[in-house]
Amino acid sequence: MSPNLLVYDPKIHAKPQLIFKMSLFTISLPQEIYELFIDALGNSAKDDKQSGRALFQCSRVCRAFWLRSRRHIFSDIRIYRRLGVHSVSVAERLFSLLALLDLNPSEFSETPAPPVISLIQSFSIRATVETFNQLVFARILERFIEARVLHTLNLQSRHDVIWSDINEDTRKLLQNLCQSSHLKTISLDEFVDLIPDIFDGATIKHLILHSVPIEDATPLAALRLPPQLEALDIDNSFPILQARPSVSQPAGALPFSHLKKLVTTIYEPRDLDTACALAQRSSPVLQTLHLSFIFNVHIPSPPFDITQFPDLRHLKLGFTREPTRQGHGTAPLKLLCHFLSASTPLSALETITIEITETQEIQQRIYSFDKDHWRALDKAISKPNLACVRQVNIIARFRIVGLYRGSAFVESAFVKEVRELIEPLFPRLLMNEAIDFEIDIVLDFVGHGFLPIF
Repeated sequence: MSPNLLVYDPKIHAKPQLIFKMSLFTISLPQEIYELFIDALGNSAKDDKQSGRALFQCSRVCRAFWLRSRRHIFSDIRIYRRLGVHSVSVAERLFSLLALLDLNPSEFSETPAPPVISLIQSFSIRATVETFNQLVFARILERFIEARVLHTLNLQSRHDVIWSDINEDTRKLLQNLCQSSHLKTISLDEFVDLIPDIFDGATIKHLILHSVPIEDATPLAALRLPPQLEALDIDNSFPILQARPSVSQPAGALPFSHLKKLVTTIYEPRDLDTACALAQRSSPVLQTLHLSFIFNVHIPSPPFDITQFPDLRHLKLGFTREPTRQGHGTAPLKLLCHFLSASTPLSALETITIEITETQEIQQRIYSFDKDHWRALDKAISKPNLACVRQVNIIARFRIVGLYRGSAFVESAFVKEVRELIEPLFPRLLMNEAIDFEIDIVLDFVGHGFLPIF
């Protein structure tokens, strides 16, 4: 709506009046503003399906929108098997991807546009050994090596793929990709008898390794050229450190002495020993430490002192209770307080996250919340030496089992009941205005045929 100039008509009015006319128009903004909107959609499209759909619609508006949108549409390629009558197999998706990688947009568009392969930054696939051995998968790896733009590679096996069953040419391509200067992150999940030679001479900075190694596998630290990692995520199935490291090497020259982020899953005391050894090697630069305990919380020797990591900014402690064991209750929570001890005040630590995972049968009531155990966490986090902490997040994660069609389960009522149990147990954090304190209740439904009632 835009106003006209003052118009005076003595036949109608004795005074001037302001006459308005409705007009349709399009707001013209600088191209940079539109690109900010598209970038915001692209950043949230990975976790929000509606943002993904909106991003695809933006690519159909005009050439300028198409050029910006395709950067996000093709930046993260994921190929997984989808269940359904009309589902497309993983092999068919690979053939479609290979055809897309060889496509040159300049052949059908007057607007200069980079090829699709130059836009792909992350590639993820979950497949069987038959798919990994297909020629089309090897051709895609060759394209990524030639293009030199891929940053992240996520490989997940179905049915526990044995590493030696993958043909030698494909394994060689994977090793070449790890040694390329552009690949920064690789994730290998659920492989069996993995040979550590793939990491020898690798230039990757972030390794996510949740696979079973070959018997008597060489520790990663003992490789001829171990990768100079900055982030490591392991479940301790794979040997990382040597049993007896060389004492002649200075601390800064030891493998994995420059880790800024360490994420580890702990099943046994020796797993905790490995995690503590890795953290201590990187103590001057370590910024993020995640320790996830499975079934039991182990106490290290010597005692854990968080002040040995002067640059630590984010600390996350997790505990998963064994589904078949009902006796321990929340007792392990009190043991987690050991990892919050600080002999002197900390100035760098910003966030603390505590995540508790519990398997919950819908036929049973919520397991006993021992108030003393939860209040011990509240007291440990509120100590003066941790006064620099500005954000605390308590995550209560429940794996809901036994939920089938017709089950009387109301998700909102369950979440409300748990929250009402937990909130009163953190009076210090609730009253501390300097801390952003949040309690998140997360439900993971396990099994087939569940039908939650909202």
